[in-house]
Amino acid sequence: KQLLLTHISARYVGKMVKVLEKEAKKVFPNTKVVKDFDTFNIPFPERKDDEQ
Repeated sequence: KQLLLTHISARYVGKMVKVLEKEAKKVFPNTKVVKDFDTFNIPFPERKDDEQ
C-alpha cells in the first residue's frame, strides 16, 4: 500500500512540502507527495464472478 498526497495547499512551498511529507511518513511510512494531475495505475485484485 502507498499513500499519495496531492493538492497540497499553496502555503507549503519548496522545502516545506518535504517537511509535510516527512510528517506524513511518521504515520504512514510509504507516503509520497505527488503533483496535481499526475496519473497512477491502481491494481485491483481479481473479482469473483459473484461479486458485482
